[in-house]
Amino acid sequence: MKCWYTYSRSGILSNKFSFSVNMEYPGKIINHKGVLFLFYVAEGNGGTDGGARLMTKVSVADAWSDPVGIEFGTFLHEAMSVFTFKDKLYVLCSGDAPSYDLVTPPRLAEYDELTGAFTVANFSTDYRRGASFVENNGRLYMFYKAPGTTALLWRSTGDMATWSTPRSVKIDGVRDLHPAVEPAVISYHGLIHLIVKSGTQPGWELMRFDGESAWACTRTFIGKDHPSSPGVAIHNGLLKVAFSDTRPNGSRGLDLYAYDGNSLSSPESSFELGAQFQVSMAVQDDYLYVVYRGRS
Repeated sequence: MKCWYTYSRSGILSNKFSFSVNMEYPGKIINHKGVLFLFYVAEGNGGTDGGARLMTKVSVADAWSDPVGIEFGTFLHEAMSVFTFKDKLYVLCSGDAPSYDLVTPPRLAEYDELTGAFTVANFSTDYRRGASFVENNGRLYMFYKAPGTTALLWRSTGDMATWSTPRSVKIDGVRDLHPAVEPAVISYHGLIHLIVKSGTQPGWELMRFDGESAWACTRTFIGKDHPSSPGVAIHNGLLKVAFSDTRPNGSRGLDLYAYDGNSLSSPESSFELGAQFQVSMAVQDDYLYVVYRGRS
């Protein structure tokens, strides 16, 4: 499927720009030390590298680089997870699909800034259907589903080597959370903000976590029942949340919400962007970027 992006300093997203590549799964964008990194799986999932690709953008004024492959040593069956921790950039892919006879473990690639290459190794936590990571107060948190299960688990580490015992996320302090799609997670005002579609009611809910043991009560965050996972980023001091959505005239655009820690804005709705499925967001030089798959 075609890959597009839109960007804006004001947050009003009105123009779209196409990449010369097609994506098999949603791409993931992240800012690492001022540079935008876009990770995606090439359509067709071919090649000895399993289809993993990377493009970079040094500044707003610079063009995107040509795609390069990442040698994970396994084929990719879902979107990659990308995150930073202690000033290092990581990208993670899950193992082979559960139906395959030969199952490979998840593979973690660490970026070497001097060489521009990735060092790839097995990852200790097996998961399926996406994993979400966030750094908060010096620790890295992973939210994921174990193979064959639907409950959302979390664990954390301070050094990428020793991880805490997995614990389930409780939607009301008692019941396990079984999210319908991959949640979005981000650190804002010193707290972990987990945006989830629980499936127990329409819309998306917000859970806040101090990273230790205190969870704020789950509450309805966005009442609109967006079907796909959002992109999240901190832009102009606000937590921005973007969903792809269908307009009354049949066109597809983006709904962009802003949250200040207390109240949520009405969405800034864009038209004719062709956005479909999960989107990804990052900020560079005060510009908000949204990457998505879609139709022309």
